[in-house]
Amino acid sequence: MVYSEKEDGTPIYNWSYVDKLYDFLLEQGVKPFVELSFMPSQLARSKETIFWWRGNISPPADQTKWDALVREFVRHCLNRYGAKEVESWYFEVWNEPDLSGVCWAGSKEEYFAFYASTVRAIKSVWPQLRTGGPAMGYGSLWNDPWADEFMDYCREQEVPLDFFSFHIYSEYPRLKEEREHLTKIMPPSFYRESIDRLREKMKAAAYGDVELHITEWNFSMYDRNLLHDTMFMAPFVIYHAMNTLGAVKALAFWSFTDVFEESTVPTSPFYGGFGLINRDGLKKPSYYALELLQKLGDELLVQGDGYVGTRTRDGSMQFLFYHYVHVDPLFSSGDWSELSSTNRYDVFEEKGNRNFELSLSRLTGTFKCTSYRLDRQHGSVFDEWIRMGAPEFLSEEELAYLHKRSGPVIRTELLRQDRWRKEIDLPPHGVMLLTLDRQY
Repeated sequence: MVYSEKEDGTPIYNWSYVDKLYDFLLEQGVKPFVELSFMPSQLARSKETIFWWRGNISPPADQTKWDALVREFVRHCLNRYGAKEVESWYFEVWNEPDLSGVCWAGSKEEYFAFYASTVRAIKSVWPQLRTGGPAMGYGSLWNDPWADEFMDYCREQEVPLDFFSFHIYSEYPRLKEEREHLTKIMPPSFYRESIDRLREKMKAAAYGDVELHITEWNFSMYDRNLLHDTMFMAPFVIYHAMNTLGAVKALAFWSFTDVFEESTVPTSPFYGGFGLINRDGLKKPSYYALELLQKLGDELLVQGDGYVGTRTRDGSMQFLFYHYVHVDPLFSSGDWSELSSTNRYDVFEEKGNRNFELSLSRLTGTFKCTSYRLDRQHGSVFDEWIRMGAPEFLSEEELAYLHKRSGPVIRTELLRQDRWRKEIDLPPHGVMLLTLDRQY
């Protein structure tokens, strides 16, 4: 409800809901990453929409009115939060405009011109603000020269491009004539391969030093993929966070919660939604994967297949182990017959437990070792729900029980010796973090 008009066409700008949202985010220490979409209905030139809530995907009927809206929005943010704060934000122009007829009802050339005009409107108010896009879908990265042409346009027209953003999921980025492969799942290396492919394009277009942001990523692009709730997602998140470390500026997991209305809401509490948290506030394994990653230190000591070790300034150490198991060839090929609401683990490759050994020497002083174990038997809320009997409608008592049963199992021990050895045995999809905190 940011935009409306009087009878004579005079614009009315309303930032009431935007302010409530941004005030809350900033109070939590969260920096807004502003996406300028979709089109206010009174500015749209046509009526094409997407999703249950009917986001308008049309270009503006009058670009000058859109630009005026953008300028007023930027001025409002600067006046309310201050230039220093807003300079730390990012302003992304539109969402997946390369998906013509899906997320953008105009032509490719119209988006390029729309991007240029929008960015210049932002910069005209405050040149230091970071602007970019195009929030491109990964299919175009493998399908056509859309990204190349966008960067060529920005360079030739001298349009600012402070960062490049794109989205990625595991589904096969089918070529236009390969519709039957829509549900094919790519190997785990696909994410890094896509980043490297885009980086090559950016270097070729003289944008090699521009920040690269993945502003949407998850396992599946469908908000009904039953694997999203499972223990699989914890090592999935950790694997891709570590495998893309240093290659991109940011990874934006899609999305925070299952309270997400692109389509109608199913009755089950675990229906494969995108979220880190389900609609009842139950935290999924993907949530705890990010929580464990957050406990890592700021100095990288060691990194390898299934493990990473870090250190903090006070000498404390953190070691994260994970057992990533990918979906099997049958499921990858599009055959989901082995998958059901209550049976979601038969679609993975057959792999046994994985063993790690951590040996430390020359430990000086006393350390407290805390272990955080997360697997199907320890803290996976979906698996607890299955063991409960998979009730479709949760009572308050059942909901409270599941809240208590989600999250890593924690154990502690004191280390007083200068040498220490630990064996870690992880089942498929298992995760364990060991933190060694210096004691005083």
